[in-house]
Amino acid sequence: MSVLSERQALAAESARRDVRRRLIIGISGLALMLLLVTLASILTNAARREAALAKAQAAAAGVTNPGGQSSSGAEGGPLADLGVTPSVNSDAPSTSAVPSATPPQPRVQDGQVRVPDLQPDPAIDTPKR
Repeated sequence: MSVLSERQALAAESARRDVRRRLIIGISGLALMLLLVTLASILTNAARREAALAKAQAAAAGVTNPGGQSSSGAEGGPLADLGVTPSVNSDAPSTSAVPSATPPQPRVQDGQVRVPDLQPDPAIDTPKR
């Protein structure tokens, strides 16, 4: 019977070590997450305070917000100011119309219909067989 009781004691000790190890790992993980969230909160609050201070200093110096509207008053952002994209407030269609593309007209030659785009390039040598 002593062998059986020794095995049970070893199994119980092993189970206690397992539980203790899992608790330590879990508590360490929770503490690490709490530390990371606290650090992120501190950094975010510091950045918010610094941005508010910089905005107040810029307003005192008479500098406008670089992310605000441009001096021309046009809405739509810097790309609209450059003319790359249409402005947001333009309700009327653009005066610069896109020319419509006309498809190539097929022609009949030697009883076959030939489309100019589909003719082979004469500058390309044909392979010899």
